[in-house]
Amino acid sequence: MDIADRAQEIERLHLMQAMAQLDRSTSQRPSAKTCIDCDDPIPEGRRQALPGVQKCAFCAD
Repeated sequence: MDIADRAQEIERLHLMQAMAQLDRSTSQRPSAKTCIDCDDPIPEGRRQALPGVQKCAFCAD
């Protein structure tokens, strides 16, 4: 493994840690009842399937 491979592996690990932290912080807050972007209601099924969801399916894309 050369230095470039090692640097890429470290970067990948840091990214995975950051994504895991984001997942934990997002799932700890309650789901919004209305979208933070368009103010449309977020269906209950989406709110239950994605804990901490803040956007409707249209705005999330």
